[in-house]
Amino acid sequence: RAVAADVLRRWRNAEEAFVFCEGKAGTGKSMLAQYIIAIVEAAGDVVINVASIGHAALQLPHRATAHSVFAIPVDDAPELFSNLSVRSAAALHIARAPIIQWDEWPR
Repeated sequence: RAVAADVLRRWRNAEEAFVFCEGKAGTGKSMLAQYIIAIVEAAGDVVINVASIGHAALQLPHRATAHSVFAIPVDDAPELFSNLSVRSAAALHIARAPIIQWDEWPR
C-alpha cells in the first residue's frame, strides 16, 4: 500500500521519480502495477507498459517489449540506445505518458 500511495502521490503532483519495486514471485508486484495502471488510465492519462523479455510482456495489458516500444535494437551492444525518431508519433505518445511501467528490468 505504501508503494502504491507514494507512486500515485508523485503522479498527482507531477513529480519525477524512478521507483524500483523488487520482490520474490507471489509478493504482489504485478498486482501493484495493475492497480496503479488502472487508476492512472481511469483518470485519462497514458501509461506505457513494457517488459524486457517476451514472456514477461505476455502478462502485460498491451503485451509489448521495451525493444518494440522504444525501438531498442536487439543486439549485444554495451549501451542501450533507441532508433526512435524524436518527432515520431511513437515518441510523442511516450512523452505524454506520466508513468512508464517496465517489468523485468534488465540487470
